[in-house]
Amino acid sequence: MSKKILEKKDMRMIVIMIVLGFILDVIMNNGMEIAFLLFTSYACHRGLTTILKNSKEYKNYTFFDEQKYNNGLKNFVIVVDIYIIIRILSILMTKYNGFTILEVILVLVIFVPYESYLGRKYIKNIRDKEKNIERVLIKNKSVVAIMLIIFLGFTMYIVNFTSKIKFTNHMKFGEYEYKLTYDEDDKRVLQINTGSNHTKTEETNRNTEYFEDYIITAKKVFANYVYKIYAFVSMAIMFILVLTQCFSGNKDKKTVSILSNLFLVIGIIFAIIALNPNLNYAEQDLTVYINEYLE
Repeated sequence: MSKKILEKKDMRMIVIMIVLGFILDVIMNNGMEIAFLLFTSYACHRGLTTILKNSKEYKNYTFFDEQKYNNGLKNFVIVVDIYIIIRILSILMTKYNGFTILEVILVLVIFVPYESYLGRKYIKNIRDKEKNIERVLIKNKSVVAIMLIIFLGFTMYIVNFTSKIKFTNHMKFGEYEYKLTYDEDDKRVLQINTGSNHTKTEETNRNTEYFEDYIITAKKVFANYVYKIYAFVSMAIMFILVLTQCFSGNKDKKTVSILSNLFLVIGIIFAIIALNPNLNYAEQDLTVYINEYLE
């Protein structure tokens, strides 16, 4: 890439977006996230239309069809722009926003294999570049097989566990516990333990009509917690799989794993799910439900 990545107009744009973010934060929620999304669109256009074409690597390319290569990059930017528009609309129109920096990282991760695909299709060769690169489907096959078996086994356990949530009165998963019992008057008593908070709610004649909805909501909160833990564990497994593709290979050649990018993309997707604050809002809704209808 060119030595001078950020020019004066890029710095001005960063300052403008920060100021815009602060202004938007004053008049609406998540204003800074909207500004950051707009800057992401700007950065994609700048990076793929100006910085890339001025880079040393681009100047060393010999193309089969340079126009189709550039059109492929432009199509990627269009897809990113459409996603950003949809994301901004969701922030403006929905109750729960939950934008995270990982969404932008995912865009970058997806771009790497996509650009590699365009390169294989439209770039004839790269001058001054090492040519003895060996591409293999996967490296460290035995370790990968073990990790995938662990992942599939854990997935099947979670699917089986969550399928029973609707019909079970007592469930415990990690720090979260859901327990429905009956008192001596045959009234329902629901206890919820989230590790940091313990709630005990009793059914009364006054709140009976709402208690069933409360139970359903509580089970949804429990399911959200299980899915969040599943996403964290799956994210860790995928990142370990990425590491397994970084080592070993042909000593005489640079060995590149074709599946490494796939593991990375899946890992980032699980990270977005695990860190998405939307999963925490259900627990807040449960507290609001208690305060509005059960107390």
